[in-house]
Amino acid sequence: MLVKERFKEGETYIFKLVSGEEIVGKIKEYDAQRQTVDIRHPLEVNIVTDRNGQKAKALLPWLMLSPDGTPTLELVNILGSLKAPKEVEDAYLEHTTSIVLAK
Repeated sequence: MLVKERFKEGETYIFKLVSGEEIVGKIKEYDAQRQTVDIRHPLEVNIVTDRNGQKAKALLPWLMLSPDGTPTLELVNILGSLKAPKEVEDAYLEHTTSIVLAK
């Protein structure tokens, strides 16, 4: 029987939590036995308003006091997840590193 890993280490995912928060993060470790996933540099998706009143999505640190941390999420607290599309993965990379991608 083929067993497929739920999360692939090193890949960027979007998570919808039971709290309603939507976060983006890179998988450090997935532990199927403990039913947990460790996420590097989690960013929360927020809606912000600019000076002209236009709304836009923004990625902000999920843990304000430890933005570079690697929290552990219990799978029971995740409503859904998906591998981040390229544009979200690129935005995550720019927010968590000093890399600026060409547009």
